Amino acid sequence: MIKRVSKFCKSYLVIVCIAVLLVFMAIFYPSYFSFSTFKGLLIQISVYGIVACAMTIAIIGGEFDLSVGSILPFSTLLFAYLMPRIGIFASIVLILITGGVIGAVNGFFVSILKLNAFIVTLSTMLAVEGIMLTFCNGMPIPAVNQATRAFGTGNIGGIAYIAILFFICVLITHYVLTKTAFGRNVFATGGNYNVAEYAGISVKKIKFLLFVILGFASAFAGVLLTCRLQAGSPLYGSDVSMSVVSATVLGGTSLSGGRGSVFRTFLGMVFIGMLSQIFTHINAYAYLQQLIQGAVVVAIVILDAWNNRKREDELAGI
Repeated sequence: MIKRVSKFCKSYLVIVCIAVLLVFMAIFYPSYFSFSTFKGLLIQISVYGIVACAMTIAIIGGEFDLSVGSILPFSTLLFAYLMPRIGIFASIVLILITGGVIGAVNGFFVSILKLNAFIVTLSTMLAVEGIMLTFCNGMPIPAVNQATRAFGTGNIGGIAYIAILFFICVLITHYVLTKTAFGRNVFATGGNYNVAEYAGISVKKIKFLLFVILGFASAFAGVLLTCRLQAGSPLYGSDVSMSVVSATVLGGTSLSGGRGSVFRTFLGMVFIGMLSQIFTHINAYAYLQQLIQGAVVVAIVILDAWNNRKREDELAGI
């Protein structure tokens, strides 16, 4: 019985974590449960959730990207600056291209030149941050526009447009990963790079595309965030890298690659969003929130490493 419970907890860790939070709030803060809280949760996780969908694909493929934490705020600033000058549609197209190009630069250095992804994306993050801060002098840029405000704050049946876009991204990501040759190749590349290469899969192309997708998704998320907040700022999305990686891994996607599910990443984002909401609800200090969130990330990484080691030992014993 104990083994079954332990196996369930490891297999469905994110569901167990969400259940623990719900029980805690039901006992100590029952006022937390309301439709407005639910709506707020969806809005809160949707922008980062779109990046998390792309991060899920990347981590399954055996890679990750730190530069999303600078691409997103840079995109908000670009959108705020370009929109009154060249229009909404042209601005969005240019920003998405910019995000894709930054991702392509990362992909080139990692997949073609075979440099370490951590070093490459960290360097890109710092470079983009430098450009961003020089561009705006560290100040936010207003982006007041009736059309973007209507979209950013609009809803259907109480569900925000941005949240609906997030749901669509989750479904598209699931389809790509489970129903397309590209998705199968991503799993194969992340599971065993050499075997995938010997099987005829263009692993360099796959890894290159992983970074392009992440750059594109981060830029798109920046556009959505600008629509909602009606401004661009270098401070927006400062925690996106930590949030999406922790949500993805908490959802069961292995940092070593080859395993994962975007639906579980969705649940991981729900947990991260609930954690933030609860901290706000109980008036926890900001530094305490960062401390606990950091501890959660460390615990998730340790658990993932332990599960991988145990799986390797089991395979070695076969």
